Amino acid sequence: MKEEHHIYLKGKVQGVFLRSSAKRIAKHLNLYGWIQNLDNGDVEICVQGSLEEAQAFIRELQKEPKPKIFIIEISSRPLETTYTSFAIVEK
Repeated sequence: MKEEHHIYLKGKVQGVFLRSSAKRIAKHLNLYGWIQNLDNGDVEICVQGSLEEAQAFIRELQKEPKPKIFIIEISSRPLETTYTSFAIVEK
């Protein structure tokens, strides 16, 4: 079932090209959504797809040669909006 999955990351996740890596992985896995830096230093990601697709996205993201990424929360809900790409959101 297609859902919207919000993934919150903690650790050294800003300034290490994480958003670019996430966008590349999302494109490779044919997932849509967005990623943004949060004011507290964490990162929020939204991907649309099945839970298995979201988990594959996370696995690929954790393989990146970056500092350790800590997943602090994953929440899922029924699809409310349909995205047609994966975007880096700038504040």
